[in-house]
Amino acid sequence: MGLIKNAEKTIYYFRIQNLDAAFRTSVTILNDFTNVFSMYLQESAYFNEDKIRYTQESLMNICQLLLEAQESKDCVLLADYYELYLLAL
Repeated sequence: MGLIKNAEKTIYYFRIQNLDAAFRTSVTILNDFTNVFSMYLQESAYFNEDKIRYTQESLMNICQLLLEAQESKDCVLLADYYELYLLAL
């Protein structure tokens, strides 16, 4: 399953308070995001053809925010970050 589908599923789990399922799929999301980040680094010219939309620094900041929210187990913030940052990718 892809990053966006996992993010949508996890957001749903957080919203209905199924925290066990949400945190289990959060691990998958972080792995998927790592893969997307690696692909971005290899193909950054393609992703930024029209204008600079994502930089290495902005993707690292997103990753840091996700990790901090997950470590603090802030379910509302984590769901918001998934919605705001990952669904926009």
